[in-house]
Amino acid sequence: MLENDSPLNSSFTDGLLFTRATAFEVEFQKEAQEALQQRNRWTMFSCQLKIERDIAQGPHMYYDGAIWQVLRIYDDNAGSFMTALAPHGLTQPGASFQTLNLLGSRYQTLGIAVPARTPFTASQPLQGLRFAIKDVYRLRGLKTSLCNAAYLDMSSPAEKTATIVQNTLDAGARIVGMTKLSSMIGKEEPTEAVDYPAPFNPRGDGYQSPAGSSSGSAAAVAAYDWLDFAIGTDTTGSARRPALVNGVFQMRPSYDAASLAGIVPVFTPWDAPALFTRDVKILKRVLSTWRNQESSLTRTASHKAPLIVYPLDYFPLENTLQMQLIDAFLADLADVLGAQIRKFSIASLWEETRPDVAGG
Repeated sequence: MLENDSPLNSSFTDGLLFTRATAFEVEFQKEAQEALQQRNRWTMFSCQLKIERDIAQGPHMYYDGAIWQVLRIYDDNAGSFMTALAPHGLTQPGASFQTLNLLGSRYQTLGIAVPARTPFTASQPLQGLRFAIKDVYRLRGLKTSLCNAAYLDMSSPAEKTATIVQNTLDAGARIVGMTKLSSMIGKEEPTEAVDYPAPFNPRGDGYQSPAGSSSGSAAAVAAYDWLDFAIGTDTTGSARRPALVNGVFQMRPSYDAASLAGIVPVFTPWDAPALFTRDVKILKRVLSTWRNQESSLTRTASHKAPLIVYPLDYFPLENTLQMQLIDAFLADLADVLGAQIRKFSIASLWEETRPDVAGG
């Protein structure tokens, strides 16, 4: 735990606090007592509160009559974040978020407060994971900027947190900040924006465009091993392009498979949340908490075999090695899903079905 958990070091074993839900004394086996007594300076606490409910898991320190959570501050050297967030009281229903006004060790760099990774539990499938969100998601008590100074000035503090973000928090993940994007969720390259500097793409020489519009979310996941995943959005490629150029995994669920409540829209029929991570195993863990129970996909069961559309207008490619990989992937996908592959040409279909009013 000390090796894998960034806020921890061996000095924390000098003072260990053990709690339980009842008033009975905590008992240890002889071997555990001997191991603890080698370093531990014992202090006895008597508290009437149910500590397990009120204190987040992870390292804490006792100072001036209070117990404080310990976090580690990382510099946002890639410039991926719009703002850092103060540790959020997840056990306080309706609690508002607050920004963390903390500078990093480098000039004009934010400091991001990162909690400890705590052990995974079945009751909270995302426990111990840290994440960030694109600044298009509403967070209770905070304004939304869309990476645009004028929009931030006109924005009002949100009354409710976006459903996707709340589901992720309820599953045990810890939010550390909001990330940059193309200004106003626009089509322009992030490097063309003027209000806020674009995030650095950590791939290549570090000065290539991170692409947009979910530039900060992809760049942050690519740059920082202390960030487990980030949430962006995708309408016409806003997550697919950043994932490609920053070299991370990305997935956007089918439309209406995840709630859009609390997301600033671009074009609602195409909008979808998107997930960035370096580990494909995390994709499944996070997406399982996003399922929209009101989705038409959930309400309507379909027994039809899936269909994979193969547009002949774009394939095959001249690169034969690339085509071998694509065809092998499609064959495996069809086999796993029990799907059919239908090849057709959009141009040919138009010629065959074009209405007379369309002319020649």
